[in-house]
Amino acid sequence: MNRRLAAFPFAIGWVLGLAMSLAQSSAFAAEKRPSRPAPPPAANIERPRQAAPSQPAPRPGQAQTRAPVQTVDKLLRMSPSEREAALSSLPPARRENIEKRLGEIEKMTPAQQSRLLYRAEVLNSLPPQRANEIRLSARQFQQLPEERRRVLNKEMNKLVRAPQDQRQERMKSEEFRNRYSPDEQQMMQDLIEIRPQP
Repeated sequence: MNRRLAAFPFAIGWVLGLAMSLAQSSAFAAEKRPSRPAPPPAANIERPRQAAPSQPAPRPGQAQTRAPVQTVDKLLRMSPSEREAALSSLPPARRENIEKRLGEIEKMTPAQQSRLLYRAEVLNSLPPQRANEIRLSARQFQQLPEERRRVLNKEMNKLVRAPQDQRQERMKSEEFRNRYSPDEQQMMQDLIEIRPQP
């Protein structure tokens, strides 16, 4: 398995960290500032309280939570000179961290980058408790032996392509429960939620 793919759970954290850093930076404030007065800080961080579906549909207020991740995507598409100009007003330490993370993401293929940004967007749109549960499963998945990760990845690829009713039937089957431990079953259930469907 591609080692960069195996590192995706941590890379998602990089994207969200970048997004939070950029959201706090005056360099990008103009992109997100509405024409009317900005709402109170608490409104800026409020997230939907219901769980998001595997293919989340746009919801009221969701554009605000996703905008920082879209800013990361925009930075990835910039030329070196455009990116340097965009980051020039940031504090040196923050700029260095952002450039380092962007460099790591740029080493991925375009398809990997697209999946990574999608997963970061979905994770960023979830209620904090649900997002933390998925992050925990991602960390646990990363700690599995490589061969076991490959087996689970193959199963998740099948599950994400299956219609919802077939997916549920498969995950409730005796063969599935015998093949995977309860922890592995939970990992797959969580990680499928942030996987883009074909």
